Amino acid sequence: MDSVVVRLDSISYIPLESTDLIGEMDKVLVYDNKIYILDAFVAEKVFIFDKRGVLLKTIDNKGQGPDEYAGLSGMSIDFDKRELCLNDRLTMKKLYFDLDGKFLRKENSIPCFYLNRLKYFTVNQLAYLQSFSKDVNYHLVFTQLDSVYSKGFPYEPIQKRYVMSKNAVFNSTNDLLFVPVLSDTVYHIKSFNEYCVRYVLKHKRSVWNKHGEELSYNEVAKLIKNDGYTAFSGLFYETSKYIYFSMERSLNDLVTNVFFMYDKKKKQVYELDGRGMTFFTEIVPPDLIALDGEMCVSSFDAYRLKELFSDNDKGYIIKNNILKAIIEKSDENSNPVLVFYQLK
Repeated sequence: MDSVVVRLDSISYIPLESTDLIGEMDKVLVYDNKIYILDAFVAEKVFIFDKRGVLLKTIDNKGQGPDEYAGLSGMSIDFDKRELCLNDRLTMKKLYFDLDGKFLRKENSIPCFYLNRLKYFTVNQLAYLQSFSKDVNYHLVFTQLDSVYSKGFPYEPIQKRYVMSKNAVFNSTNDLLFVPVLSDTVYHIKSFNEYCVRYVLKHKRSVWNKHGEELSYNEVAKLIKNDGYTAFSGLFYETSKYIYFSMERSLNDLVTNVFFMYDKKKKQVYELDGRGMTFFTEIVPPDLIALDGEMCVSSFDAYRLKELFSDNDKGYIIKNNILKAIIEKSDENSNPVLVFYQLK
């Protein structure tokens, strides 16, 4: 086990203003000193904060009007046009806003769940059976408006029951990285007609060895719990020095997500220690939700920790006074606290 705390170069905690409550953080983007949070299914809004956690704007346009959406599911930033793009999964439309959240336009598109913008193309990430082919379903479809330019990564038999992969993400140098669900390969998506293998995760008994079999979710879970298999979860973030990823493996007869860090210089993999401690110097959740350049972004529920500490007789002591104040001030209506940190 390895602790992230001993490797910290810098860390800051950002409590998000609670005047408008976030239900779930389905996608988090940090760009141009702003924090964009998509809550697609609970609040059904996009929250825009500054880096102090002050709420700047809420995109709350649900409806059937020309500047409204029926149901959100994806969010991306077009770095070339400096625009925020939202996917309306129910109407096959894309909505565009400026970086302050002002509506710009709505465009026709194709069915998809997640999306990214890459070199004037929309990278549509499709769920199983959202494809245009009766015989082959694809993970990624490149479009301009509703015109299809290319399709890639057909669903393997083992992937069909999982419905879809995790959202492709940009690394710290804005390379778009994609991991097909249960696959052990990380792909760099370079353009609408070019990609390459970036990394391959090697583990002894990979579930991906059975990619040609159409297995249910429960059958895959049984392989992990009973037969010693492991699976790459698809969570993957890359900075210039480190890679952060997670694996599914068996622990106490449960399928557990375990977090790892790969040191590129030392070429060493570390399992991150997420166990509780009596003395809290910092709180550094290992499950990343975004990058801000070389900075890692994660989150925690301050009020849940407050309840844990008050109900527990182990005598937890929080040594960081800023962190202690955030937790003590929290209540049941507090939004999550974002954690920005960078390792040495």
